[in-house]
Amino acid sequence: MVAVFESLLPVFLVVALGWALRRCGVISREQWEGVEQLGFWVLFPVLLFHALINADLAALSLDALIVSYLAALVIIFVLLFLLNVARGRIISMDGPTYSSVFQTTSRWNAFIALAVMDKYAGAEGLALVALVIALTVLPLNVINVLVVTRTVAREGSGWRHTLAATARNPMVLGAFTGLAFNLLAVPVYEPVLVAVDLVAQAGLAIGLLTVGAALRIRSVFRPRVEMLYGLLGKSVLFPLLVLGFGLAAGMSGVPLVAAMACATTPAAAHGFIVARMMGGDADLYATTAAAQTLLGMVSMPFFLWLALVSA
Repeated sequence: MVAVFESLLPVFLVVALGWALRRCGVISREQWEGVEQLGFWVLFPVLLFHALINADLAALSLDALIVSYLAALVIIFVLLFLLNVARGRIISMDGPTYSSVFQTTSRWNAFIALAVMDKYAGAEGLALVALVIALTVLPLNVINVLVVTRTVAREGSGWRHTLAATARNPMVLGAFTGLAFNLLAVPVYEPVLVAVDLVAQAGLAIGLLTVGAALRIRSVFRPRVEMLYGLLGKSVLFPLLVLGFGLAAGMSGVPLVAAMACATTPAAAHGFIVARMMGGDADLYATTAAAQTLLGMVSMPFFLWLALVSA
């Protein structure tokens, strides 16, 4: 499907640009760390705030699309929990590695889904993806930050400390603030909204560049075993679950395609910053996200076609 390819190609090109800039030394390693700090503390919280403050929460309803998507997500969380139980007993995997497996399996890139559905179904497609964004962006970010906080450097700390650290995380604060402004209908001066939009757009681009800067191309083609969890879980298993639940719920047409567009995107770029800043396995995240993007060139068109012919 041309729309999918055209939506994924810019993402891959920006990641490739970040990789090229890092390789040629135009930006030093210390400067990249400053860019990552900017993303973590400012750009990505604003990005989440912008996504939620603009979401049409009044249109939310637990229809077949939402039920199917959430049911598949619950199963993925259960499998990831079982993986956490198994690590150290059956599977050799440390906390930072597990945190990046968790992130790359559960996060999704909403902007790719929006671009795909805009080309495929216009306003109706955008509204459906916005519905999934509004329902998932907050809990996914809270859960992922909580898991990273719990499983990395402070693996032995108590839940009180974990919850407190999660509540102070700028990503969580940005999401909660956006939701509060939306629910309370807090008026925001239009020029301020324009400024927020500009920063949010910068956050997406900066995130893709930093993923590329950390990317090691050889590792994509010589994958660590741990990368396969995020690659197969996010790019294969999750779309199959969403498709199965969607068909069982009687979904068809644009809603089913929208659900598949959300399900088949690679992991979101800002998860890499979370991994880098909070002590997760950032290299594993960057490599897995890049591999998911490459695989998505094939898997996304395939699953969207499968959704169309199966309904």
